[in-house]
Amino acid sequence: PRHYHVTLEPDFNKLTFDGTVLIDLDVAQESSSISLNTLELDIHSSKLSANGQTVDHAPKVSFHEPTQVTKFDFNGDVLRKGSQAQLEIKFTGQLNDKMAGFYRSTYKRDDGSEGILACTQMEATDCRRAFPCFDEPALKAKFTVTLIADKNLTCLSNMDVAKEEQVQSTMSGATKKAVHFNTSPLMSTYLVAFIVGELNYVESTKFRVPVRVYAPPGQDIEHGRFSLDLAVRTLDFYEKVFGIEFPLPKMDQVAIPDFAQGAMENWGLVTYRVVDLLLDEKTSSAATKERVAEVVQHELAHQWFGNLVTMDWWEGLWLNEGFATWTSWYSANVFYPEWKVWENYVTDNLQSALSLDSLRSSHPIEVPVKRADEINQIFDAISYSKGSCVLRMVSTYLGEETFLEGVRRYLKKHAYGNTQTGDLWASLSEVSGKNIQEIMNAWTKEVGYPVLTVTENGADSSIHVKQNRFLRTGDTKPEEDKTLYPVFLGLRTKDGVDGEIALTEREKDFKIPSTDFFKLNANHTGIFRTSYSPARLEKLGQAAKDGLLSVEDRAGMIADAGALA
Repeated sequence: PRHYHVTLEPDFNKLTFDGTVLIDLDVAQESSSISLNTLELDIHSSKLSANGQTVDHAPKVSFHEPTQVTKFDFNGDVLRKGSQAQLEIKFTGQLNDKMAGFYRSTYKRDDGSEGILACTQMEATDCRRAFPCFDEPALKAKFTVTLIADKNLTCLSNMDVAKEEQVQSTMSGATKKAVHFNTSPLMSTYLVAFIVGELNYVESTKFRVPVRVYAPPGQDIEHGRFSLDLAVRTLDFYEKVFGIEFPLPKMDQVAIPDFAQGAMENWGLVTYRVVDLLLDEKTSSAATKERVAEVVQHELAHQWFGNLVTMDWWEGLWLNEGFATWTSWYSANVFYPEWKVWENYVTDNLQSALSLDSLRSSHPIEVPVKRADEINQIFDAISYSKGSCVLRMVSTYLGEETFLEGVRRYLKKHAYGNTQTGDLWASLSEVSGKNIQEIMNAWTKEVGYPVLTVTENGADSSIHVKQNRFLRTGDTKPEEDKTLYPVFLGLRTKDGVDGEIALTEREKDFKIPSTDFFKLNANHTGIFRTSYSPARLEKLGQAAKDGLLSVEDRAGMIADAGALA
């Protein structure tokens, strides 16, 4: 596919929508049929033309439910390789209440009456509920959207409005408006979005392009100011961090009353759960403010990492999400240093990852995904939490600046394209001169993590470190303990932190400046637990009192002691 022209008209009475899609196709190999993803769509008519000539007025249409594919057969006519074809399809869909595809959300107005908002949630595989499409992330195309609605309703999509005109509704015969949006850059189907309904907004013009926050009636739109101002500052910050301008002509953020996730990073039109976008600064707790900031900065990071450069297939989703999570902390730490987000990270995200990944039933971060419907089973807290912890580990090892230089190189090289996780490791290796691919394989393709057992030799100022896979049941069998993880020891001594020193084999001796004071896993940026002797724990307790350990060190040690008890 090269381009989709999608026209949709929702009917708020029948809870359906009428649509037309015109798809421009490059014919890669000779074919007498075209197969597209559809789900719960009624196809009324279709027409195929090639190089400007009609090939078939009424292709034979068949639906294969298990794969959610509709096939259009051209009665013996063949599309030649290298030709350009156009498939036009007219259809009706359900404005469903499943929070998937083009769906309906309800809200209460101030007078108590109920209103309906039509909005979208395409990720992972629900764009096919909104219009027939090649619903895979690697099949990027440009999208031109037209929405037909009552004149009093707001219509939004990924792009800005090109023009509005009056039209006669084919549904009701009434006079409505057709809102034509400008054509998008190359993008994946899961990021396409449109919204039709009553909406209020606040706007800022302090960024290069207009930034708005929208909410339905019944919500105080002034509560969108915090997210609006934060978005302006964050977009400006990310343009510098990523070295690429935000590529769209506007950025909208919308509070949706019925929403399945925390938020969805649709390009240029991010949708949020109300509580993750709107905030009354006078009455909200610090934790609420931190949550809103984290979600906003996470979704805006995706505008580059995920939207501009997209994973080839769904097994790479952990990297997409892990990176946006890492970036939201990185930016929150710059914007709000008083929040000390990396301290919370140790007690929150790291412990969640270590806890889940110490179960026999855990799984590697990167799992092959065969079918699209498996996607939702694989992406759990392990993918998200451990994924972002792995990035925290590698960014500490390389240094944040080198890490971000690698990210910039990756984004520039693959802009508007698709990648696999190895492409990021390659960019990080290029800028650092270190073999990141090899380091990442064990952490992403193997399950679990190690516990490091430390014994000391005071006579020659050395420590002996041994790694074994950690299971919280404490009964690791030899066959479960075959993986050797590349572990950055993060050795803290009186001289500071040595982030280079690593254990890549089962066990090894390391010289240290003095056995008076040392601790492994400085700031707990590594994914492992450490087992010390009781005498060493006592000395570390004294070191904590003497102010030699960070908050992260102290919190992480308590968590390790609890898990190993």
